[in-house]
Amino acid sequence: MSVNRDFDDIARAWLDLMPDDAPERLIADVLQAVEAVPQSRRRIGWPIQRMTHMKSSFLAIGAAAVVVVAGAVALARPGGPAPIGATPTTTPSGVATSTPAASADRAASAAAGLPTAIQHVWLGGNNSFLSAGTGAALVVGSGSIAITAANDVRLPVLTATTASLAADQIQVVGSGASARCDASQTGVYAWSLTPSGRALTLRAVNDPCAARLAALSSTWLLVACQEPTDNCLGPIDAGTYVSQFVNFRHPTTGWTPNLGAITYTVPDGWANTGDWPDHFELVPMASFGQATGPNGPDHLIDITADVRAESAATPCSGKPATAGTTPAAIIASLRTIPGLVVGPATSITIDGKTGRSVDLTVDPAKLRPCGSDQVVEFLVGHTTMSGLLSGSSDRLILLPMESSTVAIEIVAPTTDFDAFAASAMPIVNSLKLH
Repeated sequence: MSVNRDFDDIARAWLDLMPDDAPERLIADVLQAVEAVPQSRRRIGWPIQRMTHMKSSFLAIGAAAVVVVAGAVALARPGGPAPIGATPTTTPSGVATSTPAASADRAASAAAGLPTAIQHVWLGGNNSFLSAGTGAALVVGSGSIAITAANDVRLPVLTATTASLAADQIQVVGSGASARCDASQTGVYAWSLTPSGRALTLRAVNDPCAARLAALSSTWLLVACQEPTDNCLGPIDAGTYVSQFVNFRHPTTGWTPNLGAITYTVPDGWANTGDWPDHFELVPMASFGQATGPNGPDHLIDITADVRAESAATPCSGKPATAGTTPAAIIASLRTIPGLVVGPATSITIDGKTGRSVDLTVDPAKLRPCGSDQVVEFLVGHTTMSGLLSGSSDRLILLPMESSTVAIEIVAPTTDFDAFAASAMPIVNSLKLH
């Protein structure tokens, strides 16, 4: 049995034992299963394996059931400055509409427990039970719900039993952990999905427990990542979103979640395929299925914290160059790497940060291969390295971030690079980096 399968079974067992406390043995098993899954970085068309800083997150619980159809989403971040998503389609009562299939599912499953359409892991904003900068995860089982920090399964702040009621409503009893409510305080919540199934809204109809009401009443985004060891969103609807885990100031040492370190706006047809402490990735839906393949996605936007040029002393050294870490110094070092063709550098400003932009290609006659791999490595991050295959192009944007440099890469096959870059630049220009 694979590690991922074991993890799914353990996680479901843990959910079924809600509401009050998850047995320590099950939590330990979940964490052991998560930590046993090797994490990789597939960058720029070839795989570079690296162990990464673990988020101890729910990870693969919600990856088995991904709903992908058209729609719009919204997430108001409690206590935060920015929304995640566009405004959902609503009825006159203000409750988002759901599909006929979801309605049929609700009717069929009312007696057995909560509808399967909402039994997933969902991500949301900060609440009063979590540390500042930490997003929440909502785990919905057949007869239970839990809220925890998005990055830590070990500390649920709310656990409760649930039952399905008529008219798209659920009953919630108990609260467990930090948000304890009296056993007699039963809450009723209306739930709704956007047409895509990618956003779940819980709206309190009646709940005398104020702490539970504040934690549950929100819009939550589906975790549907292709990478089973990540808590990224997967396919997303047109709208504005924020990252959960990237921390530009502490990408590894001293890492804590930094909800909203990246704010970005996408049109329809995009997916979030990576959200890590030092690394964030967006791809067009046509490349979404490649996210866990041997070479990774062939079209992508990649954002990496605290980068340096790779040393050209030996091919694929994996070591940073000794030159400076400013955008200009990094580009100067890139020009010394055999086989890497570095275009003219131009000034670019994104979110008030003025940096440098260059387009990169490969000269196969001059590159020094990494063993049998015909690739030029050129950039080093904390847990990642960037390499470029012959036949691919990369628009590298380097922005100053306090004492470090952030890299934004737009990558595609050279044959359609110009068209892809034109579609990606509006997203890049929408970025806000904190």
